[in-house]
Amino acid sequence: MADEHSELKNGKQTPEKIPALVSIACFWPVALVAFGGLVGGILGGIAGAVNLALYRSKLPRWSLWLLNPAVGLAAFLLWLIIAVAIGLAMQSNSTG
Repeated sequence: MADEHSELKNGKQTPEKIPALVSIACFWPVALVAFGGLVGGILGGIAGAVNLALYRSKLPRWSLWLLNPAVGLAAFLLWLIIAVAIGLAMQSNSTG
């Protein structure tokens, strides 16, 4: 079963090559690793994978340009929540 994002070559289904700008647009949340370390990198990678899945879906393109930043923002907010929780836990351990 071939979808719109793949083609048949020699009887085998091969995935569509993703343009570089689309890859950048999908995986921009990986930049969380710069200030979020391992947790930021993991959350950014997950957000990038979600964005890529959205790109490969049959959603209208205009909705992708709305969802892409929303997914990245959700990853950032989740990272922020985790960072604050870790900070509070460390602070309560050092004072107690």
